[in-house]
Amino acid sequence: MGSITTREMAPLRRAACALAGMLAIAMPAAYAESAIGQSRAQAGIDVRILIPAFVRVKAQSDPGVIPIAEADVARGYVDVEDATSLVLTSNSPSGFAISVAFDETIVSRVAVKIGGRVVEAQTQGSALHIQAPKLVEKAMRVGYRLFLAPGAAAGTYRWPVLLRFAPTSV
Repeated sequence: MGSITTREMAPLRRAACALAGMLAIAMPAAYAESAIGQSRAQAGIDVRILIPAFVRVKAQSDPGVIPIAEADVARGYVDVEDATSLVLTSNSPSGFAISVAFDETIVSRVAVKIGGRVVEAQTQGSALHIQAPKLVEKAMRVGYRLFLAPGAAAGTYRWPVLLRFAPTSV
């Protein structure tokens, strides 16, 4: 785990081989003649293949609702363990970014627990970096501490958090 699979590399290898073959055909050696004799000139070309960083999320599921009890309101937050389940693939050895959006009428800030780390979104749409190795179809569970907004009342609400994932540089 933690590396790109052979199946994912196959199209890249085919493209690199095709490019190398086209360049070999397109760049024949050059010959020149002069009064002194013949000479041959050659040129080289360097090819660099850049694979952009990516993160892919599959099978994201969130709870439909969040029950908030009077005790939660008195405490000021609700802990929700393993609320979101997802499958992540990322080719970046430096991890990935999560953007956290939340319903500000219910939640004032959110602590996200993912991959053994806890990061906190203080404001709506906060982008947070998660340090992680390369991931290949890694099943993950996400937990939350939802800090309740002033004036939040006990009751059952629709799920107030939305996560968006983005790559970081490779």
